[in-house]
Amino acid sequence: MADTNCSDDSAGNCTLAEPTAVAPSYPDYTGWLQFSITTQFLLIFIIFFTNATVLVLVARFRRLQVLENSFVVSLAAADGLLSVAMIPGVDITLNPNRAGNKYACLLLWCSIMFSSSASVFSLLVLSLDRYLKIVHPMHQFMTPLRACVLLVFIWSYTFFTAFFLPFVGVNGISGPSFVCFNFKDVFNIAHLQFYCIVNGLLPFLLMFVMYGKIFLVVWEKLQAEPEQRPTRAETDEGARGKVWLRREFQVTKKLTLVLGTTTAAWVPTTCMLLRQIYDPTYYPTFETRVILSTMTYMNSAVNPLIYSLRIQPFRDVLSKVFCRRCQGAIAIHPSSGTATHSA
Repeated sequence: MADTNCSDDSAGNCTLAEPTAVAPSYPDYTGWLQFSITTQFLLIFIIFFTNATVLVLVARFRRLQVLENSFVVSLAAADGLLSVAMIPGVDITLNPNRAGNKYACLLLWCSIMFSSSASVFSLLVLSLDRYLKIVHPMHQFMTPLRACVLLVFIWSYTFFTAFFLPFVGVNGISGPSFVCFNFKDVFNIAHLQFYCIVNGLLPFLLMFVMYGKIFLVVWEKLQAEPEQRPTRAETDEGARGKVWLRREFQVTKKLTLVLGTTTAAWVPTTCMLLRQIYDPTYYPTFETRVILSTMTYMNSAVNPLIYSLRIQPFRDVLSKVFCRRCQGAIAIHPSSGTATHSA
């Protein structure tokens, strides 16, 4: 029934009030919102510092300036770019009125999509280089020119598909009323499907296939025994080959750890987007969005830590930079026998 609207001072002059809908009661998101803003502020500085450290180390030390590390530099640059891309997200979270601006919303999501795609494809070419080096060791597939062409291609491709296309009109914003945090409102559905599958799931599938083949080949080579007694020269050459193979296998295991953390961070988010596309009734909760976005951002902070703490050349260079006093040689005085640190 409709409610009556009667004032006390005008009895008898009552009008029928319009029926009012019952407002739904939403849970209090204040705690999750504060958590999201705080973690994003911290991660912006951590991601930028850790990835900038990798870039500076490679630029500073000639030992790290090898062909393989050009892909590491690309990965660190893409992850570092994500810290810059997060700034519009924090700004819109603190100033919700800006979420209604079409270009501010596109800048937010396209920047994140661009940096994340560049990161995934950089990891893909890094995995491809490892695959070719171990599975086909007698062939020099990856040359500096080919590496340069690959990196130029992946950065140009990701910029075109993730950033340029939405800004030139391939988006889902058809009017002033749209929800910036609903991807189906912001992006063209066909473009979003293409991005999630080609720039998201397909690279991970290819990397898992390559690493599976790498581990199979390395295991077979390490377990293989010569059928006849080799000569001394052949023994020395075989020993050097095994040392090289074990070293490459250790590096591969470290990069597999990078792949595992990246997969755990990005695949759930990609699957969430695909479910939103194909299931019109599904809309992720605020808590789910905060947790998954935090995981994706943390991945960009973890990757350079794996390089510096797990891969030997980076670890050696970091020790040289941050532990110079620890590495100072201890000189023994010839007459007294007392130990003194060399200057």
